[in-house]
Amino acid sequence: MLKRTQVAKPLVSEPTEGKHRNLIPFKPGQSGNPRGRPRGARNKLGEEVLADLYEDFAMHGAAAIERVRQEDPATYLRVIVSLIPKDIRWTASLMLGH
Repeated sequence: MLKRTQVAKPLVSEPTEGKHRNLIPFKPGQSGNPRGRPRGARNKLGEEVLADLYEDFAMHGAAAIERVRQEDPATYLRVIVSLIPKDIRWTASLMLGH
């Protein structure tokens, strides 16, 4: 039985390579999108989600916290610890000798 040697396919096909050869990149300081993205477009979704979460938390937050504390104390403590800044956790850890 003869083994066939496999030849790797090129990363860019020949027709595509020909197209790319004639492209001229943008000049320094020149953008392909001169107007840029609209102001606030990047943050709009995040702001809407946070507003919805805030509204839901204002209505149900205390009850949800109490339910988690009673039904799943490990998760309750994990959330509390995750809210403490890391530098304070390190300081407390060093003071306790852990």
